Amino acid sequence: MGMTVVEKILARAAGLASVKASDVVEPRIDLAMSHENAALVINQFQEIFEGTGRAPAIWDPSRIAIIFDHRVPA
Repeated sequence: MGMTVVEKILARAAGLASVKASDVVEPRIDLAMSHENAALVINQFQEIFEGTGRAPAIWDPSRIAIIFDHRVPA
């Protein structure tokens, strides 16, 4: 049986010939999306990094989309 469209997308992004349900894959991320409510927990994320010796950094600013749809009036 062939792969589903989701399996095809994941296989291509992971550089694999095929994947199936229950496979663990590490696909390349094309775009990360969040919404403005993430700002409400930014301090908690900052606390996660404290003591690690690493500064928080955005993985790739050109591949991140922040969607304003929860706290913005319609």
